Amino acid sequence: KALAVESSRSMKLPNSMKAAKNRENSIEENADTSESSTIVASSGSVEKDFQAGMRLMNSKNYKEAANQFFTIAKQNRNHALASHALYWAGEAGARARNWKIAIAHWTNLESNYPRSIYIADALAGLANAYASSSKAEQATHYREVLMKAFPDSPAASNLTANISEAEKEN
Repeated sequence: KALAVESSRSMKLPNSMKAAKNRENSIEENADTSESSTIVASSGSVEKDFQAGMRLMNSKNYKEAANQFFTIAKQNRNHALASHALYWAGEAGARARNWKIAIAHWTNLESNYPRSIYIADALAGLANAYASSSKAEQATHYREVLMKAFPDSPAASNLTANISEAEKEN
């Protein structure tokens, strides 16, 4: 049974941003970037592009939002919002129940931005996405990594609460 994990992040532009490391983006082949509604302007307007992605999320246009955020991250790897964009690309995939896309974006975040403020949420998301994909071994792995690395995080607390709830139902 899949576990539901709520993001502990609000759907607003983050106030606290740190510069992200420049590393190769490894999910180009996994992302559907052909969506014509993806809106990305010049590099000077990354914040506006990110806000446009959040508006797509708020409008429940998750596929378009995932494409928007992925494009931002891909085109602006050194920008402070790159890791934020990857997290929200994964979140958009998860909300669309497209686990392959969610897993690809969150794995990319984990690999390329290991110090991101979204790592705990991405690990919880990966645990949930793998569980939802009937991949119990990978789900257990990410749950264990989350609980070991971030035991007091809201993401770990939410995941623990959802596990307890699922056990009561069974």
